[in-house]
Amino acid sequence: MVSINDLIARVPSAPKVPREPNINWINVTADIKLNLPSMYKQLVEHLGDGSIGGFLSFLNPASKNPHLNLSSALSFQNSYETMKELFPEDYSRPSFPLKGSFLTWAITDNGDTFFWVIDGQPDEWIVGIHSRDPAEEEISGQNTSNFLFNLFSHQLTSNILPEGFLNGDLSFKAEK
Repeated sequence: MVSINDLIARVPSAPKVPREPNINWINVTADIKLNLPSMYKQLVEHLGDGSIGGFLSFLNPASKNPHLNLSSALSFQNSYETMKELFPEDYSRPSFPLKGSFLTWAITDNGDTFFWVIDGQPDEWIVGIHSRDPAEEEISGQNTSNFLFNLFSHQLTSNILPEGFLNGDLSFKAEK
């Protein structure tokens, strides 16, 4: 089983102590009407706002940046629903928060997003990647812990994410 320490050890320049230890996850759960994977919560508490490799940012419910606040994840669902109305053959996921729908939890500078497929218990949710066009998606077949471990260990493959990121420097840079 992957621990938060296993992940942090693979991220150069990650803080040694949690930067956001006081997130009120009860309120977050009430706001989005779902519990979230424990590894995501631990990682966000530890890293706070910032980016991995100058490219990937985790949505953080404590972020003062509206583009990086977890509440912005619902805008991805709204956009998806709009496109689904126009192009139902390309946008086939059920509406959030139904089983099989998605919830965005990280974004890249290219406009790609990491999401969970809502199905079962949060720690079992499978991670997917949407390109900037959410009709294009990859399903990893991995839960959050394994997905992040493979990403931070340079063992993740993707047709959406650039090779330069997957094989590059994944140092953490805190947002001030």
